[in-house]
Amino acid sequence: MRFACIGINYKETSVESRERFAVARDDMQSFLQALCGESAIQEAFVLSTCNRTEIYVVAAQAAGQAEIRDAVHRVSTEERGNSLAHVPGAYLLWGTEAILHLFMVASSLDSMVVGEPQILGQVKDAWREAQEADVAGAFMHRVVNRALKTAKRVRTETEIASGAVSVSFVAVQLARRIFADIAGCSVLVLGAGEMAELTALHLHENGVSSVSVANRNLPRARELADRYGWKAETLEKVPELLVDADIVVASTGSPRPVLGAGAVKAALASRHYRPLFLVDIALPRDIEAAAGDLDGVYLYNVDDLEEMASQNRVERQQEMEAALQVVHGEVESFTRWLSTFSVTPTIAALRKKLMDIRADETTRSQGILKTLTPEQLNGVERMTMSMVNKILHGPASAMKNGAESGGAEEMVSAIEEAFELRELGVIEGESGVLEFPGNSVQKTGEDDEETESSSIQ
Repeated sequence: MRFACIGINYKETSVESRERFAVARDDMQSFLQALCGESAIQEAFVLSTCNRTEIYVVAAQAAGQAEIRDAVHRVSTEERGNSLAHVPGAYLLWGTEAILHLFMVASSLDSMVVGEPQILGQVKDAWREAQEADVAGAFMHRVVNRALKTAKRVRTETEIASGAVSVSFVAVQLARRIFADIAGCSVLVLGAGEMAELTALHLHENGVSSVSVANRNLPRARELADRYGWKAETLEKVPELLVDADIVVASTGSPRPVLGAGAVKAALASRHYRPLFLVDIALPRDIEAAAGDLDGVYLYNVDDLEEMASQNRVERQQEMEAALQVVHGEVESFTRWLSTFSVTPTIAALRKKLMDIRADETTRSQGILKTLTPEQLNGVERMTMSMVNKILHGPASAMKNGAESGGAEEMVSAIEEAFELRELGVIEGESGVLEFPGNSVQKTGEDDEETESSSIQ
């Protein structure tokens, strides 16, 4: 099985390293195409979030793990200036292990916050990018669609998402620990995308009423703010808004910081050094790390939320076990289905051989057949078709069963030789690419998540 994953995530890799290798939406198409420009890679799919950057690929027939690692090394060095394959904590998963990992990620069982719903949407968005870049072939369609199906089963058949918390929820919970009365705090939300919307929801649920939403796109900020009767501002107003804010939650999706240490320092003087609580849940980070070194400023990023998130995992351990049963069952079923790939070309060739024989014999018997009535001719057609299917059934079943148990090679070789199947040109050999019927995938709807690019210094 030539499916592989090379990646880094929050478990072993620092936020600084994850930040370096995060692939922005604007860069995703060129990154994917560069991957598939490598001879070792046939198909690609890249998932880049605040907690992980993972490159999933279908390797070329002759490519092994070393070739895939080298290919990713070249592309990430050229596209990102660094080698993802050589980052401390980077992992290379192969075959069934890579499939299991993708299913776990899509099902939110590998998330910092177990059961959080955002990852499934992020997987769908990443999948859409791969489709639009035209780098997703038959195998990737199958494995990603099965991962999405598995995630849906986990969410509907277990309670893993019951009362599930997102990183935004954890950020608000952290604020509640620091401020005795969060409802009375003044909050500034930077950004108006999906994470910002979740933050707004959790603030509203906790009774916070003094909130300003700042965004580069003012109509987008106003749309979010109007839901709760809050204020909407542009990012240019942030230096003024910092003077009165108790809490700042940043999640813009910008490729570079939107809030610099200089702006924070200036605000501190105006607010007479009243403490300022900053939560940066974006990656790449929205707030310059140097801001956290200022007296009276308490800056937290996504890694700082890990301790609270780990409590969530403990609470959900029982449901985690039920969810894992679903995932492992899906992986076992999927890999069993995949095992028949190796015999699919031979079965197709054998069917073609039998159909050709049927056609030849029908042509040879035209003198007799033309004397038959239409009803009789139709009966002969059904009879000969039934004979083809019954003759094919035995060898096809035997090859599929052999493939599942890993012992089909000699059987396949014998059938190909006995029926002279390679002469048909149906079996492509080692360089063949399998195609599957019914590979059309319904694309998920586009979202309008804002990409911020201005920096407040």
